[in-house]
Amino acid sequence: MARQNIIFDLDNTLTDYQYTNRHAMSCVYTTLGRQLTDEEYKKFLDFETKYWTKFEGSSQTMDTHGMDKIDYVRSKIYQEFFTDQDISLNLGYELMKVYINNLGVKNYVYDGVQETLAYLADYYNLYIASNGPHDAQERKLYNTHLLEYFQAIVTAEDAGYAKPKKEFYDYMLREYDIDPYDSALVGDSLTSDVLGANENHICSIWVNRTGIKNNTGIIPDMEIRNIKELKKIL
Repeated sequence: MARQNIIFDLDNTLTDYQYTNRHAMSCVYTTLGRQLTDEEYKKFLDFETKYWTKFEGSSQTMDTHGMDKIDYVRSKIYQEFFTDQDISLNLGYELMKVYINNLGVKNYVYDGVQETLAYLADYYNLYIASNGPHDAQERKLYNTHLLEYFQAIVTAEDAGYAKPKKEFYDYMLREYDIDPYDSALVGDSLTSDVLGANENHICSIWVNRTGIKNNTGIIPDMEIRNIKELKKIL
């Protein structure tokens, strides 16, 4: 498959999101004078996942009270999760900043990622497409020594829309003059990465690391278990 551009998702594709997320969330709990237990972390993670899934699939206009749309959603997550502490939107915003400032401080890079990116960077233009906070994603890449391989990082903050929204991809393709027909997108999420790629004429490569069954009806062009397989199929 001849391509010029490879677009990578970051969280749970190149690095373990849970590893860095757990550290950042523990800092939020410390700020509130609470302890992050395994049970509490699972409850928050389930809540956060459902909240983001709802946001990604919604086209409803929202009153953000003058805040950036993505910042508003992140602030609302804390406000609506910590209902027992009467979290204001302003405090939710402050907790969001605590979280973001500690996201990407501690990281875990999946097996084969470093060597594969080093190889691919000699032949392709590499990009990051992520719904995570821009500063945090850049911090992750810098701290894991992966930043040097990428031409640019594009996040929902930059585009003003989250994957899989068409506006996200329109922004990225336009901003960096990327030909979708000459590109592949590699990601772990069927609903965010694969669907977004499929709907924007980008070759989709699903990283199904644990071999889960696909019951979504969203069909990737290719499926791999380990990033190292890209050296063979690209």
